[in-house]
Amino acid sequence: MKTLHVSDDIIPIGEFKTSLSKWLKKINKTGHPLVITQNGRPAGVLISPSEYDELIHKKSFIESINRGLSDVEKGNVYTTQELKDELNKRRETRSSNYNNKINELKNAMKDKLFLSDLKQVSEDFKNVDLEEW
Repeated sequence: MKTLHVSDDIIPIGEFKTSLSKWLKKINKTGHPLVITQNGRPAGVLISPSEYDELIHKKSFIESINRGLSDVEKGNVYTTQELKDELNKRRETRSSNYNNKINELKNAMKDKLFLSDLKQVSEDFKNVDLEEW
């Protein structure tokens, strides 16, 4: 985030209200935050959408690092080989489940009753009034 220019980037709420469009354009152009005061005290800070997105991304990144450091301190870590084994196990399970579903579908498609039901559902769907949904 760009640094604050005290002489340009602090304004009273009354001035902000009367020139809202001008101030929005300014923060988007300069990237400087705008401090809005009320009764001489800071009441809010306005930043551009890109600055906001960057702050959220940085916050998320730092939180992720802190979770990782906490896991290391607690000993919740995998060796490289343990990680590879776990990933391979999950991949095999997912592949096996996928293959089972494909085989079930292939077997069901051999069943003429299934095909008849599928055709009926297709015909029924054509007749559905989507406006009522």
